[in-house]
Amino acid sequence: MLAYMLKEGKSVKYTPVAAVTGGDVIESGSLLGVATYDIAAGELGNLAIDGVGVFPKDDAEATFGQVLYWDAANSCFTSTKGALTNPGICVQAAEAGDATVQVKIGCIEVSSTVINDADESQTIDYTPVGALDANDVVESGSLLGFTTAAIEAGELGSLVVDGIGTFPKDDAEATFGQVMYWDSANEYFTSTKGTLTNSGICVEAASAGASTVKIKIG
Repeated sequence: MLAYMLKEGKSVKYTPVAAVTGGDVIESGSLLGVATYDIAAGELGNLAIDGVGVFPKDDAEATFGQVLYWDAANSCFTSTKGALTNPGICVQAAEAGDATVQVKIGCIEVSSTVINDADESQTIDYTPVGALDANDVVESGSLLGFTTAAIEAGELGSLVVDGIGTFPKDDAEATFGQVMYWDSANEYFTSTKGTLTNSGICVEAASAGASTVKIKIG
């Protein structure tokens, strides 16, 4: 059975190696999405990576607010985590005999805590000690964000802390769905974690020679 979106949030461009059908669930690294229409092999299409959809589920009951995991081998959501890594949140209870379940995708899992990603970019108020230019990246503890407009020192501005942006990257290739880490010392995203703590997900592949990459933060 195919999935379909009831409420679509963020989407990304996607070029499949093999043809996909609208409603196919695509799992690539830490990214989970639904093809919103048929896409021929090698053609540019669209994946919904955030929102509420109707998905196949296993034969277990699903309760409201329960964390479920996409099982690509069985093409369904399940509450049994095992080695599964891409979570969603059940937004409408489903009985054991139901074939489908409504799930909010666009979530990330950190130390077994699932964080629900907003349907739209989120901003927070921010007052910098030093002046910032538009599109400066700000890292403060576990928070990573970027400015959309210049902010004078000591003045109130805003940071985008959830959304898709184009960021500098290192000289390595970045693959679709890959987890990347912000390196504030070098001011770019890299796939080398080391001691880096703030991450994002690559939503558009970038070659080794490319200087930028599209990243989903938040």
